[in-house]
Amino acid sequence: MGNSVPVAMTAIDMDGAFRRGFFDCSSLESKWRMKHPTHYPSDRMFCHVDQRECGGKTMFEHFTTPDEILHYRLGAALTMEYDALEMIAAMEKGAMRSDLRELLHEHTHETRQQIEFLQRCYSMLGVDVHQTPSPTSKGLAKESNAFMAKTDSTLVDAVILAGVLEVDHYASAVYETLVIQAKALGAAGVVELLTQTLAQKKATIEKILVASETIAHADATDHADGDTRPQSGVQVPPYLPPSMI
Repeated sequence: MGNSVPVAMTAIDMDGAFRRGFFDCSSLESKWRMKHPTHYPSDRMFCHVDQRECGGKTMFEHFTTPDEILHYRLGAALTMEYDALEMIAAMEKGAMRSDLRELLHEHTHETRQQIEFLQRCYSMLGVDVHQTPSPTSKGLAKESNAFMAKTDSTLVDAVILAGVLEVDHYASAVYETLVIQAKALGAAGVVELLTQTLAQKKATIEKILVASETIAHADATDHADGDTRPQSGVQVPPYLPPSMI
């Protein structure tokens, strides 16, 4: 591959998996671009390599400045928001109540706006927009989708709200950290955008909590009053005294 040199490193791919060994960064980048031609921008950074030699081998770079950490976390937040878009779209299709679908539709609109805010943050910092791994958001989405698939349609709305609530609580923590780091670096414009997003997240959490309580009580009442279905797939025969057998 021309002048490419294999690099000894522990890399994290865009699915959050750790890869240890010798890698050719240009080769890995090409493979990821082919696998994700539209989801990830072409100029994103897959890996960051320190060109200093260590024992004759080039080693994986660790973060050395607060700016590098902020840029990396902004990329992870961007990936997190794209993951949220996919998850909410699936939830909107699976929701049974029209008011819940409306709430999720509003959430989608806010998430798109938050993605735009993150992209503007990169512009203010003079850095190219790029994504970095967000294994936590992918794990939350995977767990939520699996839970929905296992749940009866009469109860799925509560499961959907629980999944959104978990994701938004995690996102709030992410943005709280970003605000702290941006403030420390004196990036006032970035702080303003991130603070707006954080306020949106917290307001959404309050809406979800109200909806969750309403639906949870409704589900409990409905199933207590009118649900005569067996609670288990195993049918237990009625008890018969030994004299009748």
